[in-house]
Amino acid sequence: MKLFNRLLARKPDPVLLSIAGGLVLFGLIALSSAAGPLGYSRFGDTYFFFKHQLLFGVLPGIVAMLVMMYIPYRTWRQFALPLLV
Repeated sequence: MKLFNRLLARKPDPVLLSIAGGLVLFGLIALSSAAGPLGYSRFGDTYFFFKHQLLFGVLPGIVAMLVMMYIPYRTWRQFALPLLV
């Protein structure tokens, strides 16, 4: 229980979080403007690729970030070689 409380007490770095969020937002805006005509011609929806990226890219990425944020980075050392291979 003590470990669980200590893990929940950790706070993310606000600068790193805002930079990553800004890059994701910029990428979604660029995708929306660049792929709009293609999405409209193929699927009849200007925001098809935007919604697809949001649903299958950004949301799973946020979930993975929240899970990984609470795993101490020293834990990953034992998995480093298998993950590299």
